[in-house]
Amino acid sequence: MPADEKKPVAPIAIDPEVRASERERQRISHDLHDGLGQLLGGIALKAEVLRQILAEKSLPEAEAAAEIVKLASEATAQTRLLARGLDPTVPAHVPFALSLSKLAADTERLFRGVHCCSTGDSALVIESRHTSEHLFRIAQEALNNAIRHGRATKIEIHLGAAAGEITLEIRDNGTGIAQREMTSGIGLRIMKHRANALGGILEILPR
Repeated sequence: MPADEKKPVAPIAIDPEVRASERERQRISHDLHDGLGQLLGGIALKAEVLRQILAEKSLPEAEAAAEIVKLASEATAQTRLLARGLDPTVPAHVPFALSLSKLAADTERLFRGVHCCSTGDSALVIESRHTSEHLFRIAQEALNNAIRHGRATKIEIHLGAAAGEITLEIRDNGTGIAQREMTSGIGLRIMKHRANALGGILEILPR
């Protein structure tokens, strides 16, 4: 896909399946943030009040209440992280590597035991928001597949630009994707639609 994004970019035709997927992601993201996230935050606050009351009375149950506060706070943070991942903000006019680095950091926080890093062209700016969002979603889905299907524990997101083309590579130490997922997986199909919309191609290669 073209690396030079300085010229005006025509609107990208979005496949209906991709559009439907985006709407569903946004709906779930808002439900998580405004629904479950708020409830968990409320539980954490109530548990903290309970902990203080028990602590003032020097009751041993205060320790258990403190653990509830900790768990509820962690659950709230995880919920917000999930919500942000489902409907992320990908800024334009800044190096795209910043968004990928943030994605790598969020992945490590969300999946314990997974090491994820972002490498490559740290100065590449993608002016088109459509392009940056499609690329970000492709990277996001590739990470999800590597972890959930390939059981990867080490992942590298590599961004490059050469000969007027952008390359985005996801390298991991996982087992790969089963053949049935390659042919019938909705996520992979949407990734291909996104790549095609950018005038690019999606390749899945063995290590």
